Amino acid sequence: MTQFSIEPIYASTWLVVFAAVAIVGVIAWVAPPTTDPRKRRWLILLRSIAALVLLLAAVRPTIIRTDQRPSPATLVIAIDDSKSMSLPDGDGASRWDTQREAVQQLLDGLGNFDEAMDIELIRYDETSQSIGQATSVDQVASLKQSLSSQNPSGNTTDLGMAFSGAIDLTASKTLAGVVLIGDGMQTSRQAGPAAGSSGTSSPSNDSAGPLNARYGAQVLDALGVPLWTIPVGPPNTGAASRDVAVSNLPDSMQLFSGNQFELSFTVETLGLSGLQVPIQVTWIDEAGGREVSRTRTLDPSSARESMALDIPMVAPKPGVYRLEVEAERQDGEWVTSNNVQTAFVEVREGGGRILILEGPGRPELAFLRRSLRGFPDLDLQFATIRGDQSWPVQLEAALQPKRFDVLVIGDVDSSAFGDAQLKLIADRVSEGTGLITLGGLSSYSVGGYAGGPLDPVLPVKLDSSRRRQPPARQCRLPKGKPDCKTS
Repeated sequence: MTQFSIEPIYASTWLVVFAAVAIVGVIAWVAPPTTDPRKRRWLILLRSIAALVLLLAAVRPTIIRTDQRPSPATLVIAIDDSKSMSLPDGDGASRWDTQREAVQQLLDGLGNFDEAMDIELIRYDETSQSIGQATSVDQVASLKQSLSSQNPSGNTTDLGMAFSGAIDLTASKTLAGVVLIGDGMQTSRQAGPAAGSSGTSSPSNDSAGPLNARYGAQVLDALGVPLWTIPVGPPNTGAASRDVAVSNLPDSMQLFSGNQFELSFTVETLGLSGLQVPIQVTWIDEAGGREVSRTRTLDPSSARESMALDIPMVAPKPGVYRLEVEAERQDGEWVTSNNVQTAFVEVREGGGRILILEGPGRPELAFLRRSLRGFPDLDLQFATIRGDQSWPVQLEAALQPKRFDVLVIGDVDSSAFGDAQLKLIADRVSEGTGLITLGGLSSYSVGGYAGGPLDPVLPVKLDSSRRRQPPARQCRLPKGKPDCKTS
């Protein structure tokens, strides 16, 4: 579909109309400084052509072509490959047979799937590995045959590896959804997504398995990828399986003294239906002093329940603290290490410090300035980068560690910063400084950020082939300098 549109400067049609009337008035009333009729006509013609070009630039006519085609996507089916799947499922068959039958029924239902969608079958235990892939209807039978030759062999179950395996195998594709099948029992205490070879992901020793599984589900949710779970086997909700766990508490936070904030975390309970579970939030200062700030009592209504809590808090006086969220130990609870989570909090005096790097004449800057100045705790500083300056501009002092809390980059070509200073910005972001990019005609791929030091931390995937070189006048350094890219 092709359509024509206009984008007047400053989004104002009336401004363009006023400019057109003013230009016509100038041409009509201001006579050329000559008495020769022929020269007068030529001057009026040239003025009219220049006025027409100026009005076209002000109106900015555009032809937009939209091509709507479905992009290829992959549906991942993850099956539990641990030896626990050889146990009975409660209905007379083994969990592995029940799982295999469920997958075969699912594949039969997908027999007439869209040709734009692929099917990837993976197995997971302490690692994840691809069993096979079907990119057409004819390959579904081959995928079912590959499944029939599999047997459970894993020593432990790591649900996190199912998510990391699905994400790793479809890193260069669109993920249509994930179907997770298994008994749901997390038996691995260590897991972490690490890319291996031959479509295999191996565990690392960086984080606990249950937490990693939750993180994988959060990643899928953030990407907008549907997750379907198919439980196999009877539920275990006896008193011997009682447990309460605190999760999803941020690892670290930066607050400003006296400001109110929402403390968000999740409490998961197992086998505690009808019992009261006290929750306590405590500030711990550098000297080890403890101050209980908030308490809550939860009443789980089912055998297995996950409750998300948002507790309003007020930041204490400036300093470095630990914020501890603890669920009281329950009778019959064997594992208590997951009852407590701690966040490291830096409380600062005053508001946040924001540096806005923007080109001249951008209307967005006025709206941004007006919005942010409504918060008295924010310290705003602006650096306007013009085309008549020597590029790269000097920002080393502003990019020192902990100098600013948030960096905002507007419509600025990467040559204005240079690779050295883009590396400084990336380093600040890795240290915790916030980064906001506004976009524009000289940003992202067009602005030369693809493949540069800032590419890994930008929120979009860049394409170096779309690079548009800036005008030579915008770069005052001699050609050949690493930080000076001229057309």
